[in-house]
Amino acid sequence: MPENELGRPMPELGKIEQVDMRLIWPHEAHDFTPWLANRLDLLGDPLGMELELVQREADIGGFSLDILAQKRDTGELVAIENQLEWADHPHLGKLLTYAAALDARVVIWVASSFRGEHRATIDWLNDWTPEEINFYGVEVKRNQDWRVAARSRVSPGGVPQRLDETKGGQRGFPVQRGPDSVLPASR
Repeated sequence: MPENELGRPMPELGKIEQVDMRLIWPHEAHDFTPWLANRLDLLGDPLGMELELVQREADIGGFSLDILAQKRDTGELVAIENQLEWADHPHLGKLLTYAAALDARVVIWVASSFRGEHRATIDWLNDWTPEEINFYGVEVKRNQDWRVAARSRVSPGGVPQRLDETKGGQRGFPVQRGPDSVLPASR
């Protein structure tokens, strides 16, 4: 790893870009969901929470939630629905059904991209649900080295803050600003 003038290690940064996720994971349930379930830190870290897997393909009344997780510090249930394409209405409906059935406090929708209508829906849900329930939209991208990164696109929490300005107890998560930053929607 390269070092700066003070001899401290400096991570190499790559440009994050859109990619057809099916080039990496051909099948959502057989490839992407297991991969993501084994890397919940990719979701939890940018959202400011530690997640642990409870169950993959959790049975919810004859339907299957992609990933059921929980927050390590509180035990609150986290419903995670993922898809390999753009966010769509069927996945939104599934996610809301699973979240309601589980009484999940954190709801995470993972997709390659979010349409404005779906971003607005997540904003609306965050505006009108109790403070203890949080909805997130997370886009999965890749960098030039084919490392995959999850980035929150839509989240509760108001105006994003720099990492060093974030205080405990606030809704939302720290965001680093820069040319590749994607700002969360306001709450």
